[in-house]
Amino acid sequence: MLPVEEITSSLRRVSLRTDMLIQLFPNRRRGFDVVAEAKGRCLIAVSNEEDEPMNETLETMWKRRSVRKYKTDAIPEEHLSLILEAARRAPTGANRQSWRMIVVRDPDVQRKTAEACSNQMWMADAPVILCLVTLPDERRVSGTIVLDHAILAATSLGYGTCWIGSFDADKVKEVLGIPNDHGIVCLTPLGLAAEQPDPRPRKPPAELFMADHFGSELDYSL
Repeated sequence: MLPVEEITSSLRRVSLRTDMLIQLFPNRRRGFDVVAEAKGRCLIAVSNEEDEPMNETLETMWKRRSVRKYKTDAIPEEHLSLILEAARRAPTGANRQSWRMIVVRDPDVQRKTAEACSNQMWMADAPVILCLVTLPDERRVSGTIVLDHAILAATSLGYGTCWIGSFDADKVKEVLGIPNDHGIVCLTPLGLAAEQPDPRPRKPPAELFMADHFGSELDYSL
């Protein structure tokens, strides 16, 4: 990496695909000049082209990926605590908070959990697996919100996750000691990503949103 002074003296315009650009610096999408890179961040010069502003929350949402390859590096306790606290602050129906989260760090338990999740053994490479459990008679929606909070917090701190919905509930309950009358919403591995997946395609807005009534298309552009 060249010193900043040398790079700035020979500044050049770079052209990147939008999806790559969002990964590099997600709060802008066009008119970029790379100045320097350090500690995983990119210092850039931006052109005067108008662009939609982004905030850190939206940047985190845009950056989240389903990661299926992990480094074994441990997660610092302070980071794990922040991720769990984000989950604790999630809204739930009538604020019942009728959920529990199992934080799996024992390698042998992780391996057995991965086996119970359709033999997705790559899950066990991550230093942590989270399992979101609901109490008896509690709907899954609150648990889904809780796990989503944890996943977005993890993304904001630079960690990868992946929603795991393919699992044998009885086997997971046996491995993790979950009572039979409790439910399992989803699981996710949690750790530093060993790969950077490309963004997955999304359907156009008009195919997903409707104005006032079902079947009435609602479109927008950014």
